[in-house]
Amino acid sequence: METNNTNPIVEMIVQAFFTSLNEYENYSNSNYKPCIEEIFLAITFCKNLADFCETGREILKKVPYNPNFPDINRLKLFERAIKSLYRDDFMIEEEDQLSPNWSKITSYIKASSENEDRLYNIWKFYDIVRINIDENPAIITRIKNGDKNYFINNFDELFAKISFKDDISKFKNLLLSRKISPEDEENIMQFLVCIIEDISEHKIQVKELKEARRNKKK
Repeated sequence: METNNTNPIVEMIVQAFFTSLNEYENYSNSNYKPCIEEIFLAITFCKNLADFCETGREILKKVPYNPNFPDINRLKLFERAIKSLYRDDFMIEEEDQLSPNWSKITSYIKASSENEDRLYNIWKFYDIVRINIDENPAIITRIKNGDKNYFINNFDELFAKISFKDDISKFKNLLLSRKISPEDEENIMQFLVCIIEDISEHKIQVKELKEARRNKKK
């Protein structure tokens, strides 16, 4: 199914988000052209982040309103905005994991320069977080060592320079509040840890995707 959102508020958020990515030009190598494997990793990152927003909303419905917690309505808008950046048919669900639908992605890119620019902006979003992770190697080490408190208090730094970092940061208050069940706390933690660990293994994943794509062509 193609994700296609024409809601004007959602589109406004998307445009504001893309505008915020202009800061990327001063943050990294803006002339770098990502390969299609990197584009796919950026697409799955966006999907996982949208799923995180959805899960967060469901958990927040169970607790009393607190202005220091993430706002349900804002999360819903961000979720819809993020989902409008990609199409569901770019991915194939296989054995609890997402595999690329290369033909759909390449045909989308070839259809128009606007489509290509859109996917490039998704990749910039992904790459900003990737660079933040590279600049904070301690957090990956602490994650692997099971240092939960350090992770909770520092994970938001990995979303620095992203327009809705403050909304993600508020999950820190929710996790520290002891207002949610251990199961819901674990769900939030697992989403964040998986997103961060996936990006930290960027080079390995690109290599594996390239090899799998070559083998499929044989």
